[in-house]
Amino acid sequence: DLADELQSIQTRVLDGQRITATDALTLLRHERLTTLGAMADLVRRRRHDDGVVTYIVDRNVNYKNVCNAFCSFCAFYRAPNHDEGYVLPVETIEQKIQETFDLGGNQILLQGGHNPKLKIDWYEELFRRLKSSFPELWLHALSPPEIVHIYKSSRIELPEAIERLRAA
Repeated sequence: DLADELQSIQTRVLDGQRITATDALTLLRHERLTTLGAMADLVRRRRHDDGVVTYIVDRNVNYKNVCNAFCSFCAFYRAPNHDEGYVLPVETIEQKIQETFDLGGNQILLQGGHNPKLKIDWYEELFRRLKSSFPELWLHALSPPEIVHIYKSSRIELPEAIERLRAA
């Protein structure tokens, strides 16, 4: 019975035992959010008893939507040369970052796509400018597939691409 299974999992959590991935999925699908939160807080307190909980304020910035990956799950992208395709001007990206900083944020997640017209030098210039304008900025950018796209479209090797992007 589901109630017994949930009680068993909760008892194991309260006793400090590890639960399985299947247990976690059962909790996620069937347990109340307040109960999940209480169990998670208990585990956190056991592991970090200093009473300090931290978080960051961040923002996703969709700085471009032109992409040639054509992922079946993405409803956001526009094919190259599509009328609705865009790459935001750097000034607009900076404005969005400033808005985030004004609200106490310090991290930006840059989400884009695989734009065949943008090579590694475009990203280097963007990252350098953003870090120059916002020295305290935590820049969370580029998924692994984006990095692969950048190095291949820029006709360089992966280690060079990573080194250049990190330096920027």
